[in-house]
Amino acid sequence: MDQLFTLLQIVEGAWEFANLHSTILPVYMCFVDLEKAYNRVPQVILWEVLREYGVLGLLLRAIRSLYSRNDVVLLVESHGCLQRSLERFAAECEAVGMRISTSKSESMVLAWKRMACPLQVREKDLPYVEEFKDLGVLFTSDGKRDREIGHRQDRRQQ
Repeated sequence: MDQLFTLLQIVEGAWEFANLHSTILPVYMCFVDLEKAYNRVPQVILWEVLREYGVLGLLLRAIRSLYSRNDVVLLVESHGCLQRSLERFAAECEAVGMRISTSKSESMVLAWKRMACPLQVREKDLPYVEEFKDLGVLFTSDGKRDREIGHRQDRRQQ
């Protein structure tokens, strides 16, 4: 649940910044699912690799809180950065015997207007989505919480 809270904080922070400055910088996201990964990645190795790539301090703590089960969320400021981060992440995973599931991983861009985000892993396209749901929490590319609130209200009425 810590990873969901952190991701919600990032999404809400992006929209607060947008409202204050009348603009939004897109947040490019890739929800990465690892094939048969549960408990296969030694966390010590994962944190070492991230440190080698210069991921330190608050960012490293945020990533640690996003690490769960068999999925990871990559967040960056551009499509090119996301593709490069995904390629590096895939290479590091494969170096320790893991693979990214191209059928279960998805990309999304948090932005006011619809934006494409074509990504590939091992020359296979990843699906692009407008909504992503994890543990009952709905994330939308427009950052609005209306559908999430409505969904929760509908569930209570049942």
